[in-house]
Amino acid sequence: MTIKKAFKNPDFWLTYEKLYDDNNDGKDTEYWLSQFAEYFDVKNELVTHITPAEKVRDMHLNGLTVNKIENEFDPCKDDYTSLYDERFETFKAEFAALPENQIKYFKDDILEYEKTTVTFSFPLPVDYNLLLILDVDIKKHAIPEQTLVLSKDNKSFQLGYWDSVHWLPYCLLLEELNQLERYWQKQNSVWKEYPEIAWALLAKFIGIDKKKDLDFIDQKYHEVLKLLNIESTETFYLQNNCAWEKVNKNHEFICVNIPDYLKNLNVNAEGVKMMSYSLRKQNYGKVEDYKEFPFDDWKKVMENIR
Repeated sequence: MTIKKAFKNPDFWLTYEKLYDDNNDGKDTEYWLSQFAEYFDVKNELVTHITPAEKVRDMHLNGLTVNKIENEFDPCKDDYTSLYDERFETFKAEFAALPENQIKYFKDDILEYEKTTVTFSFPLPVDYNLLLILDVDIKKHAIPEQTLVLSKDNKSFQLGYWDSVHWLPYCLLLEELNQLERYWQKQNSVWKEYPEIAWALLAKFIGIDKKKDLDFIDQKYHEVLKLLNIESTETFYLQNNCAWEKVNKNHEFICVNIPDYLKNLNVNAEGVKMMSYSLRKQNYGKVEDYKEFPFDDWKKVMENIR
């Protein structure tokens, strides 16, 4: 079996494109995982996730507070955001003081679940690797978490991710992915004969700020899947309020205009930049413990590809 044959399974692409697919009848996720296992790292493990009692209580208080604010104030009014900011901590403190919300009534939340991951590895120069890590929900025939990682010497840097709750995927320039495709065509790896499949897998991580790029990506992606006999449902979107800008740390994908649905927010220029669905930007919001995009590492990779 060749890598092309492994990727000709429509069940994989349907779930990869959508995260979840409402029509799960007849899908066989274990089958395509077994096909990929011949070429890629497929792992099954039991995961234990513990949320401390203090965190459980805090989330409970936050929920009570948000419900109270939404019941008392109209989210459609222009002053909703300022009222929210003014009243949140006050209301939360009131709930925290109630006898039934004391810490002694909360316990650690322990969640155990089976986790299956498949990791597609793409070679890069200077001993780096690009990893696309998919968390697979076998029972639901879904791929609810998809993470792109830059790896070297047992260190990893998150570049972008999609998941079923929130997403910050846009981390690649179209030009960069095109260069990577040409690079993989020359490398002795599983992608050597089919670098266009690697391109298609990573296309959803491109930040699109130009209509001509959108048209190119949409056309090429569907051409690649057509060669695999896959009828794709993927749709790409132009990020109208965002743009690629060259800064001292190389290119970053930032928001340049506040979206219409957020016009009522009182946000400064630096805050607007943070609104792009991308990790590839500096810490304009001065967020504590912010993990900045590995600009220097990625620049080194691309310089050696050129």
